[in-house]
Amino acid sequence: MWMEYWARVRKARRTPGILLLLLSLAFLVTCGSEVSGPSGSGWNLELVASGPRVGIESDLQVLPDGAVHILYHDSQQHSLHHATRSSSGTWQSEQLDIPGWVGHGIQVEQDQNQNLHTIYQERFTKGVRYARFDGNAWEYQYIQPSLADGSQYSVTLQSDVVHMVELSRDSERFRYWTRAGGAWSQVSAGSCPYDPRPTIQLIVKQDEIIVSSVVIAMVIEYFDEPPYGSFKRPAGYKILVHSSADNGLSWKLTAAVVDSPVGGGIERIPRVTPVSHCTAYDANDDLHIVDRTEKGILTDDRTGVIAENVKNSYLSMQNGPDGGLWLLFQKGSDLVLTHWQPGQNWTEQTRIINASPSGQWGLTLDSDRIVHVSFYNSAQQSCWYATWSSP
Repeated sequence: MWMEYWARVRKARRTPGILLLLLSLAFLVTCGSEVSGPSGSGWNLELVASGPRVGIESDLQVLPDGAVHILYHDSQQHSLHHATRSSSGTWQSEQLDIPGWVGHGIQVEQDQNQNLHTIYQERFTKGVRYARFDGNAWEYQYIQPSLADGSQYSVTLQSDVVHMVELSRDSERFRYWTRAGGAWSQVSAGSCPYDPRPTIQLIVKQDEIIVSSVVIAMVIEYFDEPPYGSFKRPAGYKILVHSSADNGLSWKLTAAVVDSPVGGGIERIPRVTPVSHCTAYDANDDLHIVDRTEKGILTDDRTGVIAENVKNSYLSMQNGPDGGLWLLFQKGSDLVLTHWQPGQNWTEQTRIINASPSGQWGLTLDSDRIVHVSFYNSAQQSCWYATWSSP
């Protein structure tokens, strides 16, 4: 910056003195200005960690006693960290697992006993790793080498069974895993044709397993009997797939797998190519698929367009205690929180100003209708925790 300053001085050596003085003052003011931090009406923001790309990927859970758990990836140290906030407001942080390229694609869930379950990738061996926290110590398991570098994952819980799906970014493969009784088992495997931008999400609802992804098609092959005893074999796997074709259009395929690799009908809906998506069931058991297109248009397939000029590809949607849905996305430098209830349109509730988010953020709601968010602020190079009380 000082080299630029002296270059300006040399260039202006024949400039009248007053103009040179004004130029110098303007440059010094610019150099001394600070980037505005995140803020927002009604939001309480706390700094969790700082440093370039520290917290670039994060997810969080809030336990019934108010304790907050944030897992975040530190790209400087290539490590995974666990930050905890007690009900008194004190933050503590620890490094998890082995050092070296771990913590990509973090997802955290809590079970009915308030144990934490997380999956993430270890890049050296391209392995899928799992960790469980019982409130005192972490237990680690190496599931299996992942399908490919950059694979996408989704994890969810049903009772004491952990469900995970994995979609390869470049090798056109797909796997579905479960963990019951402390052991992981591969339940099914299959393939999906060419897809340059896979995003994947898994929902387990009663006797249905719903997998959604930005792919052209998906075929599931499964074993005759599940390898675990506590899970009743469902009548069929319901697979929802967002698709993109070479002609720039897309369609949605719905396939029910019942005692055959592929069955059921196919419904095609012409749309603009989706880049990312998220899914959730509402209180009426209707599935909402929200996607962002290449042109930044955010759409709910049940209600229509939610917003335009949406910047970041990452989206997060959660069920709320009010029976509605909550959606968090980036617009400009802000994180925008919107809400939907049956019979109403999506409406913006609030936003975190100057959040400047980058990478992956976390979103969850507690029973008191408090919204909890973890995100990385790229302008200030820091990881933040934010809360907002919904009306």
